[in-house]
This record gives sequence, structure tokens and C-alpha cells, in this order.
Amino acid sequence: MEEFAAVRGVPENKPVRMAMAMVRGYASHDAGAVSAAVDGVGEAAHAEMCVIVDGLLRSTLAIAGIVGQGVSGDALVRLVDRVSSVAPPHFEFAVGEAVRGFALGGETKGQQVSLEDTLGTLHALAACTAALGLSLWGREVFIGLLAESVRTALELSRTTGVAGRGSSPMDSSGKV
Repeated sequence: MEEFAAVRGVPENKPVRMAMAMVRGYASHDAGAVSAAVDGVGEAAHAEMCVIVDGLLRSTLAIAGIVGQGVSGDALVRLVDRVSSVAPPHFEFAVGEAVRGFALGGETKGQQVSLEDTLGTLHALAACTAALGLSLWGREVFIGLLAESVRTALELSRTTGVAGRGSSPMDSSGKV
């Protein structure tokens, strides 16, 4: 993961790197990378990663809008099984349902992830982001955008000290 290597002069921001590595794992269909991104860290880091991945999902949607590229629900649905298949077995169904619901523009029970299941929320957000990026631009371009996002986030962290910190992507009812 050379594109996630340290950026000269920019301090390490582990949650940013882990969040981006998780999305990249989903986009690359690499179950080991998805698991490694969350192994050995606690719920506080998972919550911070949720904020980061939610921001990436929103950024991906914004970039698509800026360049006038439509998001095809059909294209997203075609990627659902492939993307969700790298989720840990106990999250695979919920992640697949969340991505399907996102792709179809509606809310399904799989999308209704509560605040109490931070890790499930993180997997669903990462898989949705990966499926969206893959459907819009394909693997090579999307992975390049992820690498650039890491560089930008780390630079912002260095200059402002706030990258990776923010409000929760979930509403007061606990839903994404």
C-alpha cells in the first residue's frame, strides 16, 4: 500500500490511514485488508473511522456531482455481492443489505445500523463507499482518489490538527 505510506512532513494519523485502508480493502476485494484495518483497535477508533469514511462517502458523491457523473443504482447493485463478500462473515448480510439500500436510494433494515454497532456501521459505510467509487470510476481511478484523500487528510491534520475529528454521521435516532 505504497500510496498510504507516510507523507513527508505530515504526522501519522492512524484512524485516517485505517479508514482509507478499509475502503481500499473493500474496493480491492481483499478480505485480509478489510480485517487488518480494524484489528486491534477499540470502539473509539472505530467511531472515528466511521466519521472519516462517512466524509469520504459524501466527498465521493460530491465529486460525482461536480463532474456531472450520474450514479447508477443498477451499477451499484451489480457490485453488491462482490463488495460485501469481503466483509467478515457475521457482517456480510447486513453490509450487502446496506449497500443495496444505498444503491436503490431507499432505507432497508440493513441500513438501520444503530450507534451501538459501531463496527457494523463502519463496515457498511466502507462497503457503500467502495461500491460507489467502483461503479463511478473503476478500481484504478478510485484507488488513486483514495490515495489523494489520504494525502489531503494528513496534510489537513498537520496544518489544522483536526483531521479525523468531527461530528457523527449518524442522526439522533442512531441511524446512518
